[in-house]
Amino acid sequence: MTALTLRQIPTPVEKAIREKAAREHLSLNKAVVGMLEESVSGKQKATSRRYHDLDWLFGSWNKKQSEDFNKHLAVTRKIDSELWQ
Repeated sequence: MTALTLRQIPTPVEKAIREKAAREHLSLNKAVVGMLEESVSGKQKATSRRYHDLDWLFGSWNKKQSEDFNKHLAVTRKIDSELWQ
């Protein structure tokens, strides 16, 4: 692939690049390439969304906490036959 150096990028353009990179968790380079591809093709590239609102929880439970959670969750998975008659 070809490498290009860009100079004198207008402030609003730089801001848009940085916002896209932050929003989509991309490097500045990938954000710029994506924006250029969109401008050439005339349509936005489909992107998958990543959510990080529960990242703090991942890996924070010990084995007993996990087992307790699954035990209590099992109660909610039982089908009440009286309600389905």
